[in-house]
Amino acid sequence: MSIDAILGEKKDYLNGSIMSAAEAENIRRKLPPDLDAGFLFGLMQQFPLSGTMWELPEGADRSDQGAQLQWLTPEQIADEALNAYPGISVLRSGFIPIGSCMLGSDPYFVKLGGVDPTNPPPVRIPHDYASEDESYPEEYIEVVSMSLEAFFVHATIEP
Repeated sequence: MSIDAILGEKKDYLNGSIMSAAEAENIRRKLPPDLDAGFLFGLMQQFPLSGTMWELPEGADRSDQGAQLQWLTPEQIADEALNAYPGISVLRSGFIPIGSCMLGSDPYFVKLGGVDPTNPPPVRIPHDYASEDESYPEEYIEVVSMSLEAFFVHATIEP
């Protein structure tokens, strides 16, 4: 099942907002030119994801921690990627932020341009290993789900 189909089935429960074309273009101008966020921004323009809260049970989380995240707004994506760590440390490696942890822990990202650029795995990137030299040891990145599709299948939307 495609991400569009999964989110289409959950659309009545999505309680966030849709990214505007102007917001998408504003962020694209700020990101490195080789980072193609078109797929992610396309989803956010089609479905009201911004601000939605998602819960992934421990058993469905590859890191066995479970996940409670709030999907970032366009402004928060730009701020986390360009002004905060670990976003600054991982942006050049193709990671873009998608969610903040509702438990006050580490943020969530997807890697654009990876093996499957239209269905990347959501990951949790701990703050602990971020540094000002803008490199990040990828072995500490925690895979939350094998793909966005799997995440959206197994995660529930919090009211």
